[in-house]
Formats: sequence, structure tokens, C-alpha cells
Amino acid sequence: MIADGVAEPALTCVVRPVPMPTSQRATLAVDQEGRILSVNAAATSLLGYRQEELIGESVERLVPERHRQKHARLRAGFFEFPAQRLMGAGLDVFVRRKDGEEIRVEISLEPLEGATARRVLVSLVEARGRERSQERFRQAVEASPSAMLMVGGDGAITMVNRQAEELFGYDRMELLGRPVELLMPERLADGHTRLRDAFFANPVARPIGTGRDLVAQRADGRVFPVEIGLEPIDLGVETQVLVSVVEITERKRSEDLFRLAVDASPSAMLLVDESGAMTMVNRRAELLFGYQRSELLTRPVEMLVPERFRAAHPELRQGFLDQPSSRPMGVGRNLFGLRSDGTEVPVEIGLNPITTSDSQLTLVSIIDITERKRSEERFELAVEASPSAMLLVDESGAINLVNRQAEELFGYDRGELLGEPVEMLVPERFRHSHPGLREGFHRSPSSRPMGAGRDLYGLRRDGREVPVEIGLTPIATAAGPLVLASIIDITERREAEARLKRSLEEKEVLLQEVHHRVKNNLAAIGSIFYLQSTVTRDDETLRILQDCRDRVRSMALVHERLYRSEDLARVDFADYTRELVRELVSSHRPVSERVALRLDLDEVVLEIDRAIPAGLVLTELVSNAFRHAFPNDRSGSLQVALRRVGEHGFTLEVADDGVGLSEDSGDSRGSLGLRLAHSLATQLEGRFELRRGASGVEASLIVEEPE
Repeated sequence: MIADGVAEPALTCVVRPVPMPTSQRATLAVDQEGRILSVNAAATSLLGYRQEELIGESVERLVPERHRQKHARLRAGFFEFPAQRLMGAGLDVFVRRKDGEEIRVEISLEPLEGATARRVLVSLVEARGRERSQERFRQAVEASPSAMLMVGGDGAITMVNRQAEELFGYDRMELLGRPVELLMPERLADGHTRLRDAFFANPVARPIGTGRDLVAQRADGRVFPVEIGLEPIDLGVETQVLVSVVEITERKRSEDLFRLAVDASPSAMLLVDESGAMTMVNRRAELLFGYQRSELLTRPVEMLVPERFRAAHPELRQGFLDQPSSRPMGVGRNLFGLRSDGTEVPVEIGLNPITTSDSQLTLVSIIDITERKRSEERFELAVEASPSAMLLVDESGAINLVNRQAEELFGYDRGELLGEPVEMLVPERFRHSHPGLREGFHRSPSSRPMGAGRDLYGLRRDGREVPVEIGLTPIATAAGPLVLASIIDITERREAEARLKRSLEEKEVLLQEVHHRVKNNLAAIGSIFYLQSTVTRDDETLRILQDCRDRVRSMALVHERLYRSEDLARVDFADYTRELVRELVSSHRPVSERVALRLDLDEVVLEIDRAIPAGLVLTELVSNAFRHAFPNDRSGSLQVALRRVGEHGFTLEVADDGVGLSEDSGDSRGSLGLRLAHSLATQLEGRFELRRGASGVEASLIVEEPE
């Protein structure tokens, strides 16, 4: 199946096949190597083959011989970039029937299994009515509200619609076959050739010149701003690009009005892009920061941020872009801008997100608040009204501000604290190390809790220590860095935690008692099975009672180990396995005396809800081995292995070298127990496997690491 010649490429590049009923559409499924995997009845009828003559054969047998060698390359190209599309759009495509006749068809390709397709569904329809489809396409292109051009890889224009004629001022016959560079200013033409070649080297649908101002040129020489979208069109033998051009003169005029409005604002204003580069600066910003706007444009906004805050600013800026909304910046903190002479100016900043067609911008409004003394008064009022004790401490450790709650917490009048070192409120055993910790905070200031994970205490005037939580907030001022310390008395919380701890200890005692009683009750049940077995003469009944007793004992042993352990919820399964196997050996004498036992156990810890079913499986496997693997005084060996898989998975293996399973016995040996093992494996979200070994039987319980 291959294109034969070019038929109106400018207008047929996006023609779609005339919709046909499914029953009339021939379909083939083909793999990456070109093998035909399936054929429907419509395809056999169209191509003149029987279905069995095509399945497994190369699809190239359906390609006219003159195109067969090229087809393999085209097929490989499709699988490299699989996507639903027409084959050879705009070209005449033929297939070869069994009788040698070539028929013209329209072919659509649909990759199967998603973006990493290794198969393709090929739909074939005899090309009747193509001319009607082409005419509809011509009408659609002509009716488009946008100017549209089709351009080949060599840059030649192959299609022009009416809107393009009007936009550029040319008759379409003056453009067809001419280089597309005719429609741009001469200064840009040389560079455009390189850009065009780069596009065809990696043709993907995209806007052109993202982030740059694009212009086009009319026939009369007038240059005007445009937006351009590119859509590659695969024609089978070549790729062309459909170019959509929109004039944006009015939009540019609106942007100019926006710039005028910003420049006339009484506040300093900056427009910052996603990377932090300043794209617009008004006159007030020049005056505030002492720069010419040419010194600011395209530069990072961090140049206007004091150096001590600069490292953290990109992260804060990204946080705003992640959740953009009109809001003030740095609420509750003192903000500063950095002037060209190195001085800092206190500011208020408002942020307003602006979304454009191709980017996210932020309009930053900045107000100088140097003379606003009222802000300091508001701050002091806010601190005083806080429900927490608060201290404002300078870089030397001197207390600069104390609120009423701090007076009540520490028992001092504020006049006794102001100007004093904050260490007077630190218990003496911690006092010598506190200055170093305070200096460490100033070297890397950030809002955070103090002493995370440690018990903190404050020292009252009467010498009593009080447990506290402390939050630290750095505040930058013109006079130097300060730290606002928020202090909460957690005495009542500590008492509540102590009561909760006592309650938990009481519950642990109760849980130990529960495990003890469950163990005793299970032991009593096991004793009942034992007593019943002493008065039973039937061998099958005795075996059943023994199995039940072993199963109950395996469960009781879990509760016994939990009762004796400090961890009331988890079992050391390796130790549990040793003890359970030892008891099973004892209960299956004299057979077990003829069997050499080997244990190979990793350290595995299981929760109770996993230990009990795993113990029951172990009981079934070991009991089955003693009961069935060594008949007629046969001796041998039995190996029990426990392997850890990841953090939470494990495998339990029991292997013997006994008589094994007969070929026709299936799972009959201990069938009830083995069904129980399968059921318990499912409960553990694992699987149970039973295999014939070189001699004997290997059984495994596999519980894999959860994803």
C-alpha cells in the first residue's frame, strides 16, 4: 500500500475518508515486523484472498511491486512515531489484489496499545468520492476566519486561502510556489530558513516564536504583528506544515495602553515573568530603586531583594505561581527593597497574577513605607493582644519587647525584663549553651519551632520551671535583625499526656491478660481433642483429632508468645517456627525420630493477623510430611526455611526427601490440609505452591512485598 504521485497536496493534506459503515470497511491488524495478524471478511473480499492465505504473511505482498522496498521504511517510520492518521494523505494510494489488479484506496492507520504501539489497525476503503471530500476541504479552508498557508520542506508555499490573500495583499497565484520568506521582513528571512529546517527536523504542532514578538510583511511593505501556529501534515512521502496566521495589531495596541496605564501609576510597578525576569518597569519604580529601566528590564527581580533574603525568594516566588491570587506579599512581616546604592527601603508589596496566552506574569505594586510610623504602633498592639507570651529579642540576645502574657507566665514586670539578656528566662542547666543556639538561628533565620523534638522549659522569677513550646520568627528591621519568640505554657498538656500514658500502660496489662486467657482457652480445647483421641479407636478419626489438636496448638502458641513479649501486636516468627516445629516433632513420634530436621530461618516479624494463618500453614505442611512422606519405617530428612522478602514479605518453605507424589495423585495427599493451606495463603494475599522435587515434595507459602 503506497502513494502513487501527488494529487493536489495543498488542499488534500487534511482530507478525511468519507464515513463508511463498518461492514463496508476492510480492516487488517499488522505488527511492527509487517506480519498480518488478522483480516476481516470485507478485506478478503476486497483483496481476493482467503483469510488463511494472509494470516502470518508480510503486508508487503499487498503493495505494488514498484513500491514494495520503500514501504518497509515507511512502516518503520510509523512505528517510531505511532499516531492515528491517514496514510499518504493527498496522494493516490494503491493496493495489489491476488489477481494482480491494483485498486485505488483510502487507508487510515490506528495504533493499538497506546503510545508504545507494536500493532496497527489498517482500514481500507475504495477511493470513491475522494473528489467530493477534497471539495469539502477546499470550502472549509476558504471559510476559515484565519489566514492559512501550506508550506513544504523546501519553504515553497503550496496552498493559500482567501483570508491569507486579504491579510498579505497578494493574489494566491502570486504566492503559490514562492518561498514563504516572501511574507516576512528581509532582515528576518535568512534566519527563518534555519528555523524552518529545525522545525522539519522535529515536526510537532506548536506555536512559533513563543515569548518573542513576531511580525509579517504585506505586499505593500507594511509590517504588522502576528501570532503563528504550526501543524505538521504527514503526506506519506513527505511532511508539509499547515500555517495558521492571526494578525494581533489590536492586541498590541491594548498592550501599549496597558503599558501607559502602568507607567502613569503613582506606585512603583514591575511586571515579572515566570522565570523572575522583569519585563516592564514604570517611572515610579525607577525613582524608588534608583535604576534606569534599561538596567532592570530582563534582569532577575531578586536584584531588588536584600541579599539576606535573596536565596529564599525564588522559592517564595514559585509558591505564588503555584497558587496565584491577588494578595499582599509577606503579610505580617517587614519587607524591604534594595536600592542601587545598596540602601534598603521598607516597602509594602501587592501581587496580581496576569495570565496571557503563553505565560503567567505577575504585576507587582510597591509602596515605600519609610515614613509610616503607624506600622510600628500596630505591631506593638498586635503583640500585646496575643494570647501567647511574646518576646522580641535582638541579635545580642537583649529583650526589646514584652507583652502582658509574658509577664504573667514568668512572674516579672516588663520593666524588669526590657534590656536584659533572654538567658535569664532559661533554666541554669541550659543557660551556657543558649547563646550558641541563638547565634545559630541568626546565621540561618527562618520561622520555625525551637528545639523540635526536645523538652523545653522556661524559668520563672520564683525559680520554678515551666514546660513550654516556643516558636521563633525572624524580623528584619532597619536597625538589625530581631526574633519574635512566641511562648506557650504546656503544663496542662504534659499532665494530660502523663494521664494518657498511664492509661495506655493499663491497657497493655489488660491486653496481656487477654492473650493469656486466649492461650489458656485454646490449650483447653487442645486438651479436649487429646482426651477424645485416647478413647477413639478409629485411625481416621484419630488422625483428624491429631490435626485439629496441632492446628489449635499453633494458634495458642502465637498468643503465648505475645503474652510473654513486650510487643503485644507482633511475633518473632523465626522463634515461633522453632518452637512450633519442636512440638510437632514431639507429637508425631515415632515417625519424627527417623527424620533428620534442618531449620534455616531468617529474622521475620509478623503481626498477629499474619502470624496465625502462617502458623497454621506451617502446621499443615510439617504434619503432612511426617504423616505421608516416610511410610514403612522409611527414614529421611525434612527442611524448614523462612526467608524475608523486602520489609514486609516472606516465604515459608517445607521440603522432604520422602516418597513424593505419584504422577496421578495430584494434591490428594492431605487434601483437606492442602486446601486449607491454599485458603490461608489467599487470606495472607500470597500464594501456595506444591512441587515434586528430585525426591520428595517441596511446598511454599509466598507472601510478596506489598507494592
